[in-house]
Amino acid sequence: MQIRCDGPAPDARYGAALIKAGSTDRTATVGIWMKQIPDGRWEPVADGERVFHQIAGCIRRDNRLGPVGIIEPSGKQLVT
Repeated sequence: MQIRCDGPAPDARYGAALIKAGSTDRTATVGIWMKQIPDGRWEPVADGERVFHQIAGCIRRDNRLGPVGIIEPSGKQLVT
């Protein structure tokens, strides 16, 4: 799983949260945060997505933006 910021780097506390969740900071070399996910298991993927949405929501709140939107496979839009 890879995460890349398109804008300015977020506050350092979010990088610390990604590290705590098991990600590796590779922003200085390749511009991404990376987390290795074991093959054939959905739980680590779901956990990684949950962490991403939590951190993205906090970054958006810091920048006075609305919450992260999620679209279910059925097409229904949820908001976290």
